[in-house]
Amino acid sequence: MPRVRFRVSASWMDQVIEVDYWKRTSIIGIVIGFLGILYLLYHELTAKKWKTCWRLGVIEALQKTSSCIVS
Repeated sequence: MPRVRFRVSASWMDQVIEVDYWKRTSIIGIVIGFLGILYLLYHELTAKKWKTCWRLGVIEALQKTSSCIVS
């Protein structure tokens, strides 16, 4: 039985590599954006906590301990 060989043109390979590159780049961008949003949320929540502790005059807040919990 004869073997069937497929010819692959260079333009087809370039197209596949280009599509993979853009998929990978977009996924990396989405992940970095998601991590950035998480960081901003964390920063906002902790900043409000420390500002509230500062207003209450808690000394532990100056030492940045976790004993200041405000509901």
